Amino acid sequence: FIFEITIKLIIFYFNFVFNNYVTAFVGSLFFAAAIYSLAVFCSVIFSSKNKATSISVGVIILMYVINAVASLKDSIQNLHYVSFFYYFNGSQLLAKNIYPDYALLILGGFAIIITVFSLIIFNKRDLSV
Repeated sequence: FIFEITIKLIIFYFNFVFNNYVTAFVGSLFFAAAIYSLAVFCSVIFSSKNKATSISVGVIILMYVINAVASLKDSIQNLHYVSFFYYFNGSQLLAKNIYPDYALLILGGFAIIITVFSLIIFNKRDLSV
């Protein structure tokens, strides 16, 4: 029932642009992959589950704050390049279908590089059975 109502609303009342949603989906996947790889890296480095979770969440919150503050103050404007949130702009993805290629390269490259480092560190780890 809910699915049928949603389909009718999309067809009759909303201006549905499929390309915008595909772009938003791909951008979201790269953004999520970067966050996921950061969390996996923290879990490989720290033996405690709570410590790894806290540091991962703390880094992501710090990135958000850095992006927000850097956009407000001109003297630290270049600091926003260290934040994932600078490279992911959901409103531009959905409304204008704009996603810069360098953003995909940076988020995807970060995810791949950090995942490879995580694998290397994990394989060198001495695990007790």
